[in-house]
Amino acid sequence: MAMNRMETGDEMQDKKLATMEPRRREVQEWIEKVVGEPFDQPFFDQLRDGILLCNMVNALTGTETVKKISDKAMAFKQKENLSKFGTAIRTAFNMSPRDIFAPNDLHESKNLPKVITTLEKLSEMVHEASVGIPAVRRNSQNSLKNVANPSSSGSAGGSTRIAIGGGGAAAPAASATATSGRKISLTQSRGPPVLAMMVNGERLELKIMPGDDMSAKVTAFVQQHNISPTQIPVFEANLRKQMNANAE
Repeated sequence: MAMNRMETGDEMQDKKLATMEPRRREVQEWIEKVVGEPFDQPFFDQLRDGILLCNMVNALTGTETVKKISDKAMAFKQKENLSKFGTAIRTAFNMSPRDIFAPNDLHESKNLPKVITTLEKLSEMVHEASVGIPAVRRNSQNSLKNVANPSSSGSAGGSTRIAIGGGGAAAPAASATATSGRKISLTQSRGPPVLAMMVNGERLELKIMPGDDMSAKVTAFVQQHNISPTQIPVFEANLRKQMNANAE
């Protein structure tokens, strides 16, 4: 009697990836919205050197969370980028290490499904940390398919576009529905750390000067301008990163 041939690891992975293809496409759409440009290579090839992933984290946090991103074509440099990405999302978005793929999972194609699940989880953590940024596969109201029509979520105050990005520019990732009709950006400067916000075309700024109680000032700012308090730790984290960058 002929014995059934056991599947190889690659075959098992390919089969799993086939079942995850819709999820992979949604993850790719999410990343493209974060970085503001489409992929020009197959999904895993585009991510393999870690450059896009590191740039995505910087776009999400609004600061240079990942510094010295290597553009070298050497494997160990690319794996360093991937390692920096993992460290950044663990610290910036409180991701559990067990939810983060290892560099070889992507670079050596050891566990490509884990790459997809890591990015799905990241989108959920970003959604929780930053009000209005939609997560991958969250539900029909918050899915990426509805980003183009944010008012469909039924916010009482109308549609809002919230953006977190460096240099005062809005990051494409952070467009969604909230409650206050304003555009938010975190700016980087070599002076005092600045939290900048556009409200109906008017720029509001919160500067943290030496000796200021940052937590108290951020909390007061959020309350004064009717921003969700869930933004407080995001703002504080970005202001601290500006302080650290200015000190270097």
